[in-house]
Amino acid sequence: MKILLSAFACNPEEGSEAGVGWAWAEQLVASDHEVYLLTTEGRRASIEAALEQKARPNLHVHYMEVGGVPRHVPCLGLYPYYFAWQLKALRHAKNLHKARKLDCIHHVTYGSYRTPFFLCLLGIPSIFGPIGGGETVPLRLTRGMSLRGAVHECVRKIANAAYVLNPVSHLVWSRSTLILPVTQGTLRVVPNRYRSKCRELVAVTAPETRFEKVDKVKESGRLRILFVGRFVDWKGAHLAIRALKIARERAPGVTLRLIGFGLDEKRLKALAKSNCLEDAIEWSPGISRSQLLQEYSRHDALIFMNLRDAGATVVLEALSRGMPILCFKVGAFGSIVDSSCGSSIDVDGKSVEEVIQAVADELVRFCVMGEWEWKVMNEGAYEKANAFTVGEAVSKAYAWLGEVCKS
Repeated sequence: MKILLSAFACNPEEGSEAGVGWAWAEQLVASDHEVYLLTTEGRRASIEAALEQKARPNLHVHYMEVGGVPRHVPCLGLYPYYFAWQLKALRHAKNLHKARKLDCIHHVTYGSYRTPFFLCLLGIPSIFGPIGGGETVPLRLTRGMSLRGAVHECVRKIANAAYVLNPVSHLVWSRSTLILPVTQGTLRVVPNRYRSKCRELVAVTAPETRFEKVDKVKESGRLRILFVGRFVDWKGAHLAIRALKIARERAPGVTLRLIGFGLDEKRLKALAKSNCLEDAIEWSPGISRSQLLQEYSRHDALIFMNLRDAGATVVLEALSRGMPILCFKVGAFGSIVDSSCGSSIDVDGKSVEEVIQAVADELVRFCVMGEWEWKVMNEGAYEKANAFTVGEAVSKAYAWLGEVCKS
């Protein structure tokens, strides 16, 4: 099959969304498809370096930029540039289809239902996704956020409700052959008349390469927790800090390392100080992905407090290193993490205080857990990571495409 893969963000060196674009391209090539990868000129150096290390004869990379349009517009961000890039991509795809007779066009990044996908207008089978963006924070859990964060979440909820009126979205939904929402939240954004084209595909953002198992041993009475993410309200670092205070009253061996940066860093450090947690918390700025992989081996478990999410590289990477996960039962990873590999806390109907207490209870349980039970959870983490690979996602997506095309 000849596939045009639209991956505006595509970088072999990154584990973020840019890494996802490259992971899908690699997997499609490994599955014996002829892949024409369309990305930006800024990705050329890293992609060509990867191709020098390992030749991929079935991968043909096309780099494209747009002149006369700013990369960033106040309040609108990258969207105007990306809109123009997609229009130019459509012209490029028409010429490529004329020369190569493409079988399919697949939009991978950016993975938001709000981004345009004009390539679906070419008239051949097309896949839009995996996409997210329809997830929202329950309003009752905005308590404890900064005013800026709470207002942002309220505006986001209103914007999601209003976005269904966007004619560009309806154009994409109507002309795409297959739509891949990654969560129920995003699926609910898609109007009912297009739902027959939808298949829910849990976001897979971990690299396909698996690591050797790490022989992790948790010290008795100690629990080294790792938090990785931007310091913004919806990432929930404030909940982790407040839960740590409660947990240490029963299990003083629980410690927390926060890796990241962001607008809320000053506020979070003040929260830690007011709770007398300076000795229990270590702060680190953003680090490289190779350094992060080493940190997984140095800590016992990952605390993932996102109040909304469509996917996160850090969760699957941590699982692939045998790290149990403590998270909320929201978004994509709420349906992945279970008792076999950690704990997923239900937040439905719970107040902020009840959620924090539930997190604290799980931290204590993890801390006092016996060696055998902990080892079982480590093994479960490896198994769970291997159940959600890019290869599995590619197989499902293209099998679903065949089903939809036949119906």
